[in-house]
Amino acid sequence: MSDVNPYGTSQEFASQPLDTGLGTRSLVIKRIDPVSFGKIFGGLYAIFGLVWGGLVMLMAFAGIAVDRASAPIGAGIAAGLFGLILFPILFFIFGFIGGAIGAAVFNLAAGFLGGVKIDVEA
Repeated sequence: MSDVNPYGTSQEFASQPLDTGLGTRSLVIKRIDPVSFGKIFGGLYAIFGLVWGGLVMLMAFAGIAVDRASAPIGAGIAAGLFGLILFPILFFIFGFIGGAIGAAVFNLAAGFLGGVKIDVEA
């Protein structure tokens, strides 16, 4: 494996790995790709959106069951399905934006402070 930064900068991806003597090495994360991090966060948030959308759907269907006389059934079903479909999409978008901004802020801070040390096993 190469120690060169895969993002094309002249900086090394990690400083010389330090052997801790326990079968682990210390590496330093100096940069996170904002688009990649945004996709990961967006995917995780889409799962949360699916859960919340399911809860909205259950509440809409419960509202239909409780009071069928005053609320049209079609509106409750539409609201429930709308939440189930729209929430994961919106959560993905906002998760992607938040993850990308978070990675950009990390990159800025790591440039000044030197990154985050992690220990990995070989």
